[in-house]
Amino acid sequence: MRIPPILKESYEVHWGNVFDFRGKVILDVGADIGSTADYFLECGATKVICIESDKNYCELLEVNAKKIPEIIPIHLFVSNSQHYFAMLEAFQPNLVKVDCEGCERFLIDVPCETLRIASEWMIETHDDKLHEAIITKFKNCGFVVVKDFLFCSPSIWVTFFRSENNASKLNEASK
Repeated sequence: MRIPPILKESYEVHWGNVFDFRGKVILDVGADIGSTADYFLECGATKVICIESDKNYCELLEVNAKKIPEIIPIHLFVSNSQHYFAMLEAFQPNLVKVDCEGCERFLIDVPCETLRIASEWMIETHDDKLHEAIITKFKNCGFVVVKDFLFCSPSIWVTFFRSENNASKLNEASK
């Protein structure tokens, strides 16, 4: 990787082996210095829109984006559901990764039709109740849980969702 993970974690363990990133536009909410974006690009993504709230991380993200033009850096503190609406409408991503230390809670108030703009989601939560609420929300919006695991204790969950329509197409293609 050109940009190493800031916590020396394995992105293959954290985000890999579930979705195929090839040819996708990814919205990366909680992008740190661009390390996850770099991972997605090396796995074949065509562009990664990186949302980062931390000023210091964002400065490094901007430096890294100058070296890797497929990284689009945006300094934004996601503090309400309207931010998700605006990002999804503006960028029309295929896949959204959310690892923003709390801003995932605003997904609960995003309308289903807006969530369905992206057919795949990867969400990290830091609270058992929020984890269950996110699962319920996405299921009610027509998504299926593809993978759900406790990443580390206490209560850091990573959940992968795919729209039911997209999951049905994949099942038919594999027959």
